[in-house]
Formats: sequence, C-alpha cells, structure tokens
Amino acid sequence: MKRILVVLSSLLTPMWAAAEAPPVGLLADQAQLGSAITAGEVTIFPLIVKGVPKDMTAYATLDEALDSKHLVIKETDTSGTVSALHVSNTGDKPIFAMAGEVVLGGKQDRIVGKNVIIEKGAKEQKIAVFCVEHGRWNHKTARFSSAKTMAHLKLRQQAYKGSQSRVWKEVAETNARRKTSNATDTYQNAIKRSASSKEVAQLVKALRAGTRGVDNMAGVVIAYAGKPQAVDWFGNPKLYRRLEGKLLTSYVTQALDSRDGKKYAPPPKSKAGDWIKQVSRAKRRATGKTKSGQFYQFDNVDIDGTLATDKDGNAIHEGYIAK
Repeated sequence: MKRILVVLSSLLTPMWAAAEAPPVGLLADQAQLGSAITAGEVTIFPLIVKGVPKDMTAYATLDEALDSKHLVIKETDTSGTVSALHVSNTGDKPIFAMAGEVVLGGKQDRIVGKNVIIEKGAKEQKIAVFCVEHGRWNHKTARFSSAKTMAHLKLRQQAYKGSQSRVWKEVAETNARRKTSNATDTYQNAIKRSASSKEVAQLVKALRAGTRGVDNMAGVVIAYAGKPQAVDWFGNPKLYRRLEGKLLTSYVTQALDSRDGKKYAPPPKSKAGDWIKQVSRAKRRATGKTKSGQFYQFDNVDIDGTLATDKDGNAIHEGYIAK
C-alpha cells in the first residue's frame, strides 16, 4: 500500500506543478512583425494579426463611453479615496479601460491603474487608479472627463508596478522636465504642453501615415534610443485603431523626453522580433477576473507588463514596457 501511494505521488506531483505553473503571454503566437516605420528618432514596427482577428467590437473604449455619456466616473463617496473611483455603465456594451488612460476632475486627476472591463449595467463598480495631481484634494467637478490621452511610458510603468509614490515622483519629474511645474503638481499641464507641441504632432502624423496601409494591424513595437522599448498588442485591428492616436502620442512624447544628445540608428526588424519572443515568454500571474474577462501581470528582470483577456482567453490587450 505504501508503495502504491509513493507511485501515485510521483505521478501526480508533475501534473499539479504543470497546472500551477503560470502561463506565458499570447503575443508571440498570435502576431507577426511588419516592416519598420520611422519618423525622426522614433521607430514603430506594426504587429499584424495572424489568421482571422477575434471580434472586439463588443467593447467600448473609455473615451467613446464618456463621449456618449454611457460612462459615469465619480469619487467613491463624499470623502473620496486616492486609489479608487466608482464607475457606472449605462450603455449596451462592456467598456475596456486601459492602464494609463488619464481622467480629469473629482478631488484630483487620476490615471487608470490597471486594465479593467467595466461591465454592461455596472453600478458604482470600483476600479483601481493612481493620483496624478498630488497637491489638490477638493472637487473641481463631481464627475470625471477624459483627458483624451495616454500617460507616457514611464508613468504607465509605475502604474504597472502599483506604486503611488513612484507615480507622484514621475509626474513631478515630468512637470520639471517639460517646464510645466504648478501649484497642485497636476499631470494635466504636461499633457497640454505635449498636445500643443508641433514636433509631437508632426511625428505622430508621420507615423499614422505609415500605418494607414497596414492591413490587420493590431498593435506596435515602439523603439527609440536604438532599441525596443515597449509593446502594445490588442488582438483586434479595430480596437487598436480606436486607440492608436493616443498611444502614438504617448510613445513620441516619451521618446522626446528621453533624449540624451546622442544619435541612434533604428534597431533592425530582427532585433524587434527577438525582443518580442523574449518578453512574451515572461510568466504571468492572475490578478483579477470579471464576468467578461481575466487580468494578469507580468514582472521579470527585463520588463513590466499586463494582459487582459476576454472570457474565452483571447487577448484584449497585452503590453510590455522595458525596465
């Protein structure tokens, strides 16, 4: 009997270990890399869906939902909570809100802290956020509006890490770097400076012109300073295109912020391809689940990342930022 138990234990242990081992990302198996598109010192490599794209029209974006007034974002109560907001969805679609999207108002401006699906019919669903206005804690307006922008990569990365103190530090350094320091240390002024920058607008326009003819494009690898820096992959071209403008603006802004006076050649396509294979094999851990999807976090020595899937395991968004 003892021997039988030992044999069973030896057989079951590998099966248990395999079941518990965190799965890797989906990107390397679902996307193929397109040719480089370069504007100034910024290079993007389109990510193209292999096969037939999954349908993501079932999701509204944060901006679409706020514009249609189907999404209401408020403080959690009259006292408010720095790290959380309440959201209600009166529309007929679930809403996909992406980590790093900026909302303005309430007692202080915030960025979405984690990828989240706001369910159809949700009433006061709590979502994780980070403050990007350290010096204010009083109402501008009861409801929040969209800043129509994505936080630059380093700020998004601090959200991935889950550190409010690091978010505040990055906002302060960004305001100092862009000469937009202000009494409440709001990120909003830095956003406005970037939005009014002719250089940012020209580079974004050039990159978008380059992507226009790329069929089934559902994401990008962004490179500057001679190497790949980040990936955003959506698994569906229509969802990517609805977010492309704000994403490209955030990439260009980060690249210009990162200038060090040196000249860098764009990395070859092979280097971008090797980097995708490397980072998309990072192990992931589950961080949450809703009726419509599941959420995961990546964290290793090279990258910080996140993955949101629908209920069937298809990627809604998978993103990595180099450390």
